[in-house]
Amino acid sequence: PGGVGNGGNISINAATLSLDGARLETSTSGQGNAGNVMVRARDTVSLVNNAGILSTVEPGGVGKGGNISINAATLSLDGARLETSTSGQGNAGNVMVRARDTVSLVNNAGILSTVEPGGVGKGGNIYINAATLSLDGARLEASTSGQGNTIPVDTKLAQGCYSPGSAQNRFVITGRGGLPPNPKDILTPDTPQIDWVSLKPSSNNRSLPPVTSEPTTSTPKRIVEATGATLNAKGQIVLSAKSSTATLNTSRQNPIQCHGS
Repeated sequence: PGGVGNGGNISINAATLSLDGARLETSTSGQGNAGNVMVRARDTVSLVNNAGILSTVEPGGVGKGGNISINAATLSLDGARLETSTSGQGNAGNVMVRARDTVSLVNNAGILSTVEPGGVGKGGNIYINAATLSLDGARLEASTSGQGNTIPVDTKLAQGCYSPGSAQNRFVITGRGGLPPNPKDILTPDTPQIDWVSLKPSSNNRSLPPVTSEPTTSTPKRIVEATGATLNAKGQIVLSAKSSTATLNTSRQNPIQCHGS
């Protein structure tokens, strides 16, 4: 209290970080900003029994709360908290969590970015990017309880799917209309409406014979010059192709009479 200067940063890079009733804290009670806390773990970050990772501006302090950044395979908070806050004059920082697998909060655990009663400023943002987010009797809070309540607080929750070697996500739409060019676009007024179609189940389980299809194309027959002609019962001349010399046969008893003018 009464001092001038910024709180330092805390940076941890480990395979696993475990806090049991312990705290990592950077803060200021004078004039200056609190530092940032950065934790990178290859496997798990686990906090239990009221443990905490904190960046705070204490009452009477003037400055900003720092940012808290966690990057791990799994984050587990059991009755513990990640908190950036201010009880003095200044804005709280941001909390950023990236987990390849699970983020789990139980037993009144919390991730907080707040301005406490009596403080002046605004809460920060909370960003979570994880394959699975599990909350059981826990809270995510970005708020302003002091002066400056009219300042909007931006709280974002992003989730993704990290599944290497497994089946990836699919985007499926089932409905009556056409699909927009982009999943985020709305359907345009000229989108065609398609009525539902009912399928009547078959009353028996007989197996259907295989469907065979005939060739749609065939070799065209060669056009042969007519070499003969006959008369049918209607008196029509029918041309025929024969290998012999062209002859004119009639089916009538009387020969054909040809009269010239």
